[in-house]
Amino acid sequence: MANVIEGGISRENNEILFQDGEGLKISMAKDQDEGRRTIIFRPQNVALCKQGGDFQGVVKLREFLGNIVRYEILVGNKHLIVDEVYGKDRSPTEVGAEVELKLDKDYILVMG
Repeated sequence: MANVIEGGISRENNEILFQDGEGLKISMAKDQDEGRRTIIFRPQNVALCKQGGDFQGVVKLREFLGNIVRYEILVGNKHLIVDEVYGKDRSPTEVGAEVELKLDKDYILVMG
């Protein structure tokens, strides 16, 4: 299962941005052609973080899948899936918590 977001790529102040038209902005790591695009990224390539994230959301669902905790995060009106390795040194994030998400931009696939 991958996260798929439709939007567009534009250049602003020497920065390449993906925007979905509903407030979500992602600074891209690689040069891209401007225009309507769809981005795709896997749940393991986005992580919950306390600060310094690329965007914010709210945990809507938490599911334990063996050594993985799968979260459904509501970002604007988009439901994104985030997978994290479950470990002793990290407590699972509670449903309803506001979180920041850090996207590994090297793994964003741009289509269109």
